[in-house]
Amino acid sequence: MLQSPARIVIVSSDTHDPAKKTGMPAPHYFQPQRMADPFRSDEELSALSAARRGQVRYTTSKLCNLYHVYGLHDRLQQAAKTDRERVITVNAFNPGMMPGSGLARNYGLFSRLAWHYLLPLMKYFKSSVRSTQESGKALARLVTDKSLSQVSGKYFDGYDEILSSPESYLAKRAEELWQWSAQLAGAEPEG
Repeated sequence: MLQSPARIVIVSSDTHDPAKKTGMPAPHYFQPQRMADPFRSDEELSALSAARRGQVRYTTSKLCNLYHVYGLHDRLQQAAKTDRERVITVNAFNPGMMPGSGLARNYGLFSRLAWHYLLPLMKYFKSSVRSTQESGKALARLVTDKSLSQVSGKYFDGYDEILSSPESYLAKRAEELWQWSAQLAGAEPEG
């Protein structure tokens, strides 16, 4: 239903990549139907505390966002072979850690203070810490910059196109997640 040319941007996070050492646990991908079921998911992650399970679910969801981007990109490329006039791109975007975004609103007092006053200083030492304005400009560029009109199936960390984690390129998982999601949504699964 998108009018061509169109750009789709899916928000992910560098927390999907254990090599980034974000302080978050590594994602834990397992069967989609088990991940989506809170009881079965709790069984799979039973060795973890409730808080840690929530963090693993978050990092895993960001990994799954990348599976979606790469799976959708492949399907859009196939569709473009039969309709060369239709140009739709899909990319993933990591906004980075954004102190001041409201994410810490439910944190304890010390954590909220650190989030609001100490973390903003980290942008001088760590490129993944950005203001909401910086991330917003990077996202707007991804959606509007003419030089990116044909770029698809990529992962952007702020302004930079980079590789996502090796795990994010596992095509078998992307396909499994796509087929399960299509079935759940009532769409006709492929092949």
